[in-house]
Amino acid sequence: MKQNPLNDIIARTCWDKSFREELLRDPANILRSAGIQVPEGMNIQVMENTDERIYVVLPASVDDQPTEWAYDDRPEPGQETKSGDLVMKWSAFALDLSGRIAGDSIQMLRRELDKVSGNLVVDFGEVTFMGSAGLGVFLAAQKRLAANGKQLCFCDVSPSIRNIFSLSGMDSFFKFVSGDLKNTWWMCFPVM
Repeated sequence: MKQNPLNDIIARTCWDKSFREELLRDPANILRSAGIQVPEGMNIQVMENTDERIYVVLPASVDDQPTEWAYDDRPEPGQETKSGDLVMKWSAFALDLSGRIAGDSIQMLRRELDKVSGNLVVDFGEVTFMGSAGLGVFLAAQKRLAANGKQLCFCDVSPSIRNIFSLSGMDSFFKFVSGDLKNTWWMCFPVM
């Protein structure tokens, strides 16, 4: 089951008073620290229901959306996140990974992959290790993207890590290409 960082935040406010106060004071910072993208300049308010007042929030209609809002299917190039021994950096065409994909980095890797709604190339060129938990994260991302006609494509996967995909029988769910195709990402995916 895919974890929702907003659910985690709301649950934590029920038992952690100082966290709740921080969320009320600076909700954008709390959301960003949980891996949720918050557009710059966005005003976010968190309000507490009381016995005398209940807040109901309606979504904005499509007609009321600001004209300058653009749909992005991935984070901006140059954004970098580090978790444990894994560094995740967004380039124009890929999510470049370096280090170890292990238990201490799985949650953040999941959050980074959840930021993508379009086709994605994941560059394994600098990955030195991947545990079985990594398989689950990539499979969940592939299923989510495939439901919308998109997919993951892996490049420069070392033979030892490729063997993990093969032994588990999951290699057929993904497309693997060599690193020289990374910047010609369109070759990784079928034309729609």
